[in-house]
Amino acid sequence: MDSGSLPKILENPQPYLFIAALLSQLNQSAAHKLFIILSQYNEYHADHFTDVIEKHVKQASIQKACQLSDLWMKKQVNVCISSLNLGDGDHQVFFGYGNWDNLKANRACVISSRKHKTINPKDAWIHTTYEAVQFLIQESYSLVTSLGNYAYELSAYTGIASNGKVIFILDTLLPIMQTRSVFQSFMDKYKEFIDPKNALLLSPFPYTPFINRHDRYRYRDELVIELSDMIIAIDIRKGGNMESLISKTLQQRHPKVKVFITQSNVKEVEHLLELGAKPCRFGEDILDYYNHKLGLNPYKNIKLDTEIDLDGDYLIHFTRSCQGPWPGQSVFEYYKSLVNKHDNAEHTACDTLKRILDERLIRASTKLIRGNIPCISFTECKLKDIFNLILWRKGLIRWTFEPYGIAIDKEVLTTLGAMPAIYGNETDWKKLSDEQKFRFQLNKSSAGDWSTEKEWRFPLDLNLKAIPDDKIRIIVQFKEEASYIRNDYNVIALKCSR
Repeated sequence: MDSGSLPKILENPQPYLFIAALLSQLNQSAAHKLFIILSQYNEYHADHFTDVIEKHVKQASIQKACQLSDLWMKKQVNVCISSLNLGDGDHQVFFGYGNWDNLKANRACVISSRKHKTINPKDAWIHTTYEAVQFLIQESYSLVTSLGNYAYELSAYTGIASNGKVIFILDTLLPIMQTRSVFQSFMDKYKEFIDPKNALLLSPFPYTPFINRHDRYRYRDELVIELSDMIIAIDIRKGGNMESLISKTLQQRHPKVKVFITQSNVKEVEHLLELGAKPCRFGEDILDYYNHKLGLNPYKNIKLDTEIDLDGDYLIHFTRSCQGPWPGQSVFEYYKSLVNKHDNAEHTACDTLKRILDERLIRASTKLIRGNIPCISFTECKLKDIFNLILWRKGLIRWTFEPYGIAIDKEVLTTLGAMPAIYGNETDWKKLSDEQKFRFQLNKSSAGDWSTEKEWRFPLDLNLKAIPDDKIRIIVQFKEEASYIRNDYNVIALKCSR
């Protein structure tokens, strides 16, 4: 990276912080208009800058912006400027918070193309990424990465867990510059990543509502690469965004680019090698990738027993694969489980069921529940009827049902507070009291008629310790799983495959 592109920390960041604060005070249309006007000036402190502001913004908003920018300065938010090869201006402005010394060291990134939402601990890119990041930390590089997708977060986890210096390029306004609730939500999710001694958070965005999400992602990826003196490409898809960005970088400047090579991916990265990237290996020479096929039915060749039934009147809570951390599991612990190949790290529907039995707890969720009210979903359908409803939902990237679940005596659950869902339309929703809204389910949508699921709901978490074991039945797919459940949890389990 040439010296002109090295980020320069400003002695006086106040004008830049003021603009970001001012944009936050305006509605989206007004903010966009002002942003376009200000973008015409190379420096925010241009001679007639004040006149431009006063012409387009009310005095009250200006005063609030002054107060907010002063608050950000007290919180040690700063600004740096860097000349990068982005082709969209003479300089790039970064708002930052954390350890600015991270910028002084050589910087490197470990990148991969976007991953499927279901991650398997056997995926080779996980362990190759882990070893590549450890190599960089040992060589005293500052790691450039981001948050919000598996590849970046795994890289970040490894850097922080290895006590390395990490630079996060965010695709939103810095959380510390947003509302208290947004900042707290961010810290609740990523607190173990944000070590003030080792982490620096940077964002090129003073305001984001009018910037397309996908454009922000691409700009973030471009900045991660452009800020890096060394680039290690682990799992790059031919013709994808990452290949395009690395190719551009190789043609415009001369960073150290290393491409991880296996016997199966040579053709995927041959273009990068032709441009000057060097092959490298981490870990085993030949790695067997566990491939996830979007839309591939894992139950396609499994025949479910449509004659099977339970020995009483039960409500069934079906478990499903969990994308990312479990409810109650931190993001940091999730990546730790992947790297260490914990038994349940894949988070399959069977893993979810075992976790429920281990904790003796079914956690309530707000996902897909109108009103964001936490509850647990059950069905009173017979097993044979449910099996006919197993469909792939492309929009949610998941199955309607998977053949794993826990059945609980209907009378017991009713006594504890379970109630049938109320299927209806928007008018029915408005008529419901706040106490009953957790039961609402739209009866029909473009995806189908949901009333066929005969759903019941239970408010809040369900403590299974309050339910006798003889009132519980466990449903699994295979005979071996049923034997394991019976032996380890002392409950009746039945397999549903033929």
